[in-house]
Amino acid sequence: MNPRATLITGACSGFGPPLAREFAAHGHPLVLVAPRKADLETLARDLRAAHGVGVRAIAKDPERPEAARDIFDDLEADGTAVDILVNNPGPGCRGRFRESPIEDDLTMIRLNVVAPLRFTKLFLPPMIRGHRGRILNIVPTDGSGPDPLPGGCQPTMAFLLSWSEELALELEGTGVHVGTLSAPAAFWKVKVAKAAYQGLMNGDRLIAPGGTNTPPVTAGRISGGSATARANWN
Repeated sequence: MNPRATLITGACSGFGPPLAREFAAHGHPLVLVAPRKADLETLARDLRAAHGVGVRAIAKDPERPEAARDIFDDLEADGTAVDILVNNPGPGCRGRFRESPIEDDLTMIRLNVVAPLRFTKLFLPPMIRGHRGRILNIVPTDGSGPDPLPGGCQPTMAFLLSWSEELALELEGTGVHVGTLSAPAAFWKVKVAKAAYQGLMNGDRLIAPGGTNTPPVTAGRISGGSATARANWN
């Protein structure tokens, strides 16, 4: 496959599949990461057939602490450079904190906070050295700001929003761009994927299809002084 690729974590869930199809449709070779091998290989096979791009399927669970390092080392060993990293978090959850099992809360933290940190920490330095690269962080929301039944999910999304903005500011002038897709998980994912791709390629920091789905406090921080893409679906 082409030595420069787009890596998508959580490729078989949420916004993962439509994002993979959108990048493939624009000719990007892909590295897809997800825990379930059968689902991953089916998606990879469909993308190769439909778009004729190279697709590498890596069946690893991003929640596992060794996953990011193993993937980074494997790609480095075969000369594959990742110039676009898509951090697609795990499935959301709802429920009262006092009623949810602690392991569910910790799983959300590992998938939505720790995994993006690990993948970005490894794949960012080569991007900076090459003065090129893009990182897209996916932040599913419910469209109304803080969730009254947060479980372990909404607070982790707030972290992703804040961290993405800080990282975008830190990387100004390095040739590496950071974009954040903020969209309700219930939105039509194909249109969201198109908006996400266009916004990332345009250099937008906040990509908010629909225009009303980002918690207002954080949205003000991200959009202030930066470009914001809001898709027109009419």
